[in-house]
Formats: sequence, C-alpha cells, structure tokens
Amino acid sequence: MNPLPLGLLPDTAEVLADGSLAIGGCRIDELAERFGTPLFVYDEAHLRNRCREAVAAFGPGNAYYATKAFLCTAMARLAYEEGMALDVASGGELFTALRAGVPAAALAFHGNNKSVAELRMALQEQVGHVVVDSFEEIDRIEALV
Repeated sequence: MNPLPLGLLPDTAEVLADGSLAIGGCRIDELAERFGTPLFVYDEAHLRNRCREAVAAFGPGNAYYATKAFLCTAMARLAYEEGMALDVASGGELFTALRAGVPAAALAFHGNNKSVAELRMALQEQVGHVVVDSFEEIDRIEALV
C-alpha cells in the first residue's frame, strides 16, 4: 500500500514517528478515541490559508465562501476575518452568518424557491446581493419592497 501524499491533507498534517497522523499538533487516534468516529477535524491554520489564497487570487470583495460546504458561526467568522464574503442559500444560513458577526453587506443570498419570509429577511437585513434565477422571483421581491 502506498502512503497517502501529505499534500492531500491539511497544511499542519504530519506523520509521527510511530506512524500515527497528527493535524494541528493533535493526534487523530487520540481524538477518535476521545470523541468516537466518524469525526470531522478542521485545521484552522489550513482554513485561514485557503481563504487568504482565494482572496489573493480573486481580489478583495470577489472571493465568496460557499456556506453550503460547511457552516457554523466559527466558520463564518473565520472566512469573513480572512477577507471573504459569504454566499448563503437559505434563511438558516443567512441567520447563522449574521449571528457570527458577518455584516449583511458581505453576504450574497442566492438559490431558487425562496420563501417570502426568507426574501423579506434578506431585504430587511440589507444583504449585499440577492441573486435570483427567474423573473417570477424578481416579481416576488418587488412585491415585498
């Protein structure tokens, strides 16, 4: 069996002398024993580096974190702190990003089949961009204004 290339793992991943994997200085076998499996381990340094790379590549205000990939208040805050805007596709995602302290102006609200309540929330919070995919949705938004 070939070893897994470390380039596929987070920046701080390392194989320890005993062959175990550590990420961010935390042994994965110990985390699995303590918390059970399956277990998701996020490396903050890695996440921040990827956010910075995206902002450098696309420019300030042009790099968006896709919250559908993973969203909690800590992740929303981290992406915004690193210069990213966030795209949100539901009222729940919008609420979570706002609760994390991300300004509404740094959000893009997109996707189809938005409820009137979700559209109203986006308008009341003054979300930076509302992306629509049909003329019917534009009509729904105009009826709320």
